[in-house]
Amino acid sequence: GTPLYYISQIKDITNRKQVEADLRKVAAEDSLTGVANRRQFEADLAAQVSRCRRQMETAALLMLDIDSFKSVNDTYGHAAGDAVLKAVAADLACRVRAQDIVARVGGDEFAVIMVGGDAETGTSLAEEMMEHFDTRQVDYEGRQIGCRASIGSQVITGDEKDIDEVLLGADHAMYGAKELRRSTS
Repeated sequence: GTPLYYISQIKDITNRKQVEADLRKVAAEDSLTGVANRRQFEADLAAQVSRCRRQMETAALLMLDIDSFKSVNDTYGHAAGDAVLKAVAADLACRVRAQDIVARVGGDEFAVIMVGGDAETGTSLAEEMMEHFDTRQVDYEGRQIGCRASIGSQVITGDEKDIDEVLLGADHAMYGAKELRRSTS
């Protein structure tokens, strides 16, 4: 009845909190651009719709699509396209307030949630950003690559039944801007 041996197991968990933080970041961040990914964006958008409904406030959603992005990849290669995506994400992040949310939601599509924004501020930022990207040149291996973009905005009132309704409105506004820019070019 006397034990002959003892077996013990020791596990170092000192870096567990850092690993958990790293995993949360990977789950929420676009690995190329460093802004929020689509999954995080949808969660943030749902939270904004709920906040607007609860507090009877508004927010603005901007959807941005880089015009003729496929030709950047086809002409200069995917590394150049990646450089353009990174530059667009950085430019967006620099031009919004700290409480606003910038996300990459698709290949060459980005979104901005302007917390507390309204129709006027959403439209104003969209116009300002389109003007910026009309002249923006990304330097890639000594070449200057344009990154013109079309941007549409949609007000979030809290009356929407779900985020798909908000996204559809913003998408329609973005494609309307894209069509208008094509017809006036």
